[in-house]
Amino acid sequence: MGKQPNAMGNQAMSITGCLKQGANAGDYYIMANGKMYEVMAGKGVSFAEHVGHTVTLAGHTVKLPAADEAKKEAGEKTEAGSSPYADFQVTSLKHVSATCSQ
Repeated sequence: MGKQPNAMGNQAMSITGCLKQGANAGDYYIMANGKMYEVMAGKGVSFAEHVGHTVTLAGHTVKLPAADEAKKEAGEKTEAGSSPYADFQVTSLKHVSATCSQ
């Protein structure tokens, strides 16, 4: 009762930025607040039609199991460059603009 599902401080948040296709098929990411977020779609969320658009994503950061993270890490490092990165579980997507200002 009253326990948070994730004790690591991963409270709900939203990020706004340009949605981009990742290095691997089916991977998408967004740069926001100086950080790269590898985004994972929740139920009913689709990214494909929003690539190259400015979007606001609601959700929370997640820590993937080590085996899953190892599969994605090379692509994430390529996409992030020197920026820090995190995995972000998306619960909703809001279209902001059909273009990106970045």
